[in-house]
Amino acid sequence: MKRYWSVGDLAESALRSGHGDEARALMGELEDVAARTPSPRIHVAMCHARPLIADEDAEALFAAALRADTPRWLFSRARLHLAHGTWLRRERRIGESRAPLRTARDTFDALGLIPWGERAWQELQIARMAAEGLSNREIGQ
Repeated sequence: MKRYWSVGDLAESALRSGHGDEARALMGELEDVAARTPSPRIHVAMCHARPLIADEDAEALFAAALRADTPRWLFSRARLHLAHGTWLRRERRIGESRAPLRTARDTFDALGLIPWGERAWQELQIARMAAEGLSNREIGQ
């Protein structure tokens, strides 16, 4: 069962490497496993993975994942906020992206997870520069 815990990492890697189709196929198998187990860790991982590899309904899946009762899974929840904020920014919903990115940054910082906090901070800075009207090229420089 522990191998299913990393499905969020798998989905994130698939998203960044262009292997979404393979990840979506695997998610079909994992949905069957998740339906048969009460393991909260698997359900938390699935909440994280679903919106990352979604074709069209990512917004609804992010909303469902954020409504899920996962307060004691602080790291996973912060990663979900980071993914949601990043998704909103890429959808050019800059104003909406700031709150989840701040939440992610603050949680990572509170947990002492410096590299994750820096990643959230970088995404927040990109959102701020985009809100100021800078182009992607200008932000990249």
